Amino acid sequence: MAPFGEVEGPTRTWGNDLSHRQILEECQRLQPGEQWKDKRFLADDPRSIYVSGRPKSGKPYAGGNIRWLRPHEVKGADPALLSLVLGGAEAGDVVQGELGDCYLLGAMSSIASKDLLAPLLKEGSDPQQCIQRGFITFNLYKFGEWIEVSVDTLLPCNAEGECVFAHGNDPNELWVPLLEKAYAKLHGSYEALDGGSVTAALVDLTGGVGESIDMTDEDTRSEIAEGKFWKRLCRYVSKDVKKTKQAAQS
Repeated sequence: MAPFGEVEGPTRTWGNDLSHRQILEECQRLQPGEQWKDKRFLADDPRSIYVSGRPKSGKPYAGGNIRWLRPHEVKGADPALLSLVLGGAEAGDVVQGELGDCYLLGAMSSIASKDLLAPLLKEGSDPQQCIQRGFITFNLYKFGEWIEVSVDTLLPCNAEGECVFAHGNDPNELWVPLLEKAYAKLHGSYEALDGGSVTAALVDLTGGVGESIDMTDEDTRSEIAEGKFWKRLCRYVSKDVKKTKQAAQS
């Protein structure tokens, strides 16, 4: 079994999706200046945004005016500064958009704070070169195995050129909107992410085992009153610190 937050062994693609290698082969056939486009999670296809192709609430995102833009076209971006990560991924990088997926963004913030973003990237790939070609490949954990999920870099934006959904504080840092897009592709659409479990999202992003603790449960309340619950939390933290030190020494 791989250590927590690490991918072990080969990964497969989701459904009939292209592999990272196949996308690179397609990129070699592109014209100069052209970037890769995902034919399995199409920009401008309403089903990429909405589960049924139309908003279930009757209220469309961005007032119904979504423009799919490349990162260099997003408002405030500088083509010379675009990068997957700028100065290290941090919890504070994550900004929520119009989508109700705060559970996912909380999980993304957690992996950023624990420096667990790197294992989600396709092993051996160069993220900067991939972004220049118009795509990125992530590893996501689903149904007991790591799945390779690739997305193009077209981002849903509003009429002003601002990202409609999750994005970074710095428009030049791309890991937040691209990871959210990969998660949306894995689940069929952006709208499919509206509401969910932070525990499940953490499992999908780490390959770990999730545990939820009901603080109103009678046994848990007794554990809190006796001080055992605090000791358990301290034990979890000490194990995490020990793991971090071992990783730094290796």
